Amino acid sequence: DQIRQSLDQRIARGERPLVLAIHSFEPVMAGIARPWPIGVLWKLAREPFEPLFAALQAMNIEVGDNQPYDGRFAMGYTLEHHAIGRGLPHAMIELRNNEIADPGRQQRWATQLADALITAGMIAKS
Repeated sequence: DQIRQSLDQRIARGERPLVLAIHSFEPVMAGIARPWPIGVLWKLAREPFEPLFAALQAMNIEVGDNQPYDGRFAMGYTLEHHAIGRGLPHAMIELRNNEIADPGRQQRWATQLADALITAGMIAKS
């Protein structure tokens, strides 16, 4: 598939690409409020993501730690197949869908998330 091919090419060039999966979630599920505007999900250990948590929290953003879903049980096909199984750095980002309901909010989150990933050392500034 195209994702595998792209990752294989980058790895062959000596790169170690970060694989990001970005999803959205409902503010309330089964009558339970989900207060965080963003969640960072991890499977094996939280430690590699501590700089990302810190960068988001430094922006005064409440971050769900392995919320709204527990990544230890399932990270989805893209991360399981293309990143975790290959030992590549990865992150699952969940944004509350009312936070990205219009183009202005989408742009704000794109900027904040990019800044946080750069600050955390997970991506390079272009």
